[in-house]
Amino acid sequence: MAHVFISYIRENCILVDRLRNDLAEHGIEVWLDRDNIDPGVFWEEAIRKAINEGKFFLACFSDEYNSRHRSYMNEELTLAIEELRKRSSNHSWFIPVLFSGAIPDRPIGAGKTLRSIQRIELNEETWGEGISRLVEGIKAKSHSSKAQIQHLIALISSPVSHFTDIEFALKGLLEYGEGAVEAVPSLVALLGSKDHRIYIKAVEVLRSIGTTARDAVPMLIEQLQNGSICEASVCVSAITKALAAIAPDDKHVIAALIDKLNDPSISNRNSAALALGEIGPSAKVAVSSLIEILHDDIEEVHTAAVIALGKIRASANVVVSTLRHKLAEADFETKREIIITLGRFGPDARDAVPTLLNIFRDIHSPYKDEARYALLQIAPDSLD
Repeated sequence: MAHVFISYIRENCILVDRLRNDLAEHGIEVWLDRDNIDPGVFWEEAIRKAINEGKFFLACFSDEYNSRHRSYMNEELTLAIEELRKRSSNHSWFIPVLFSGAIPDRPIGAGKTLRSIQRIELNEETWGEGISRLVEGIKAKSHSSKAQIQHLIALISSPVSHFTDIEFALKGLLEYGEGAVEAVPSLVALLGSKDHRIYIKAVEVLRSIGTTARDAVPMLIEQLQNGSICEASVCVSAITKALAAIAPDDKHVIAALIDKLNDPSISNRNSAALALGEIGPSAKVAVSSLIEILHDDIEEVHTAAVIALGKIRASANVVVSTLRHKLAEADFETKREIIITLGRFGPDARDAVPTLLNIFRDIHSPYKDEARYALLQIAPDSLD
């Protein structure tokens, strides 16, 4: 069974350990940051991967959480909400767990907040009942999925399946994420499809399966480089996203994406840059190429390059210096992303504090909120 990610704050460690142990007794694998990140690993990258690949995300809220202004749990919630928005509302994935207090009224999109999601209450009076409901929900989804996945694989594999049947099956498999790993051979076979709609949907399913779909990587790289199946920008976008999700640590994937930064198509260059950003620190060899993009005259690619640099977060001195100088000449959207990205570098971006303070203090600046948030991450004392 795929793991269940638990997000929490340190003050609730005793309750979280109890929750972890109770789930483990029912054969449910739990992912906790303090147990599952090996020494020397980029912890932010490991957490993003664990959240995206988790069967469920349990967010543990409490009075202690609500009294904290800053916590790593907030970063995990940001990543989880991003992932939640990509998933169908017909299948549960994000489960609020309430130890005490109230669920925060944090927006999750489409006019809904975290309070819109059915919660599980775990306190001394409700603990046993709450665990039973939680285990039942997790196991019910796992057991009912296998037969349905087999049926959907049969549909995409059958030589007599109609286009609409294949499209239906691919949409269905997309909902199961890494649980659809048995479909990988059939999906790789569909990468030869001449129908762009089928092709793109097959690539999207492979992306949702994640790192266990590595058998598809060689063909995807070849198609990215040669455009042998689909040269349309929508196909390139699908391939770059899939490669970043399936093999973020593969040097051949990173090299292929860096090479795509020189593509004649602006849209394809944007897709490659954003994919490198999704890979994160493992794509640090791309920093020089992304900085080079900021020095050329094609402004349409600048924003994507800035976003990527902020997510890769390597070569801080060079990147921060480049971004500071770029601020003066950047267009509206790129300038906004530069400010946000400087904040992501935290204390390493201290040289940018005077510039950010000027933006924050300018009553006419449209970037006051972004500058304030960046300063809080870089040097909170500068706002005193």
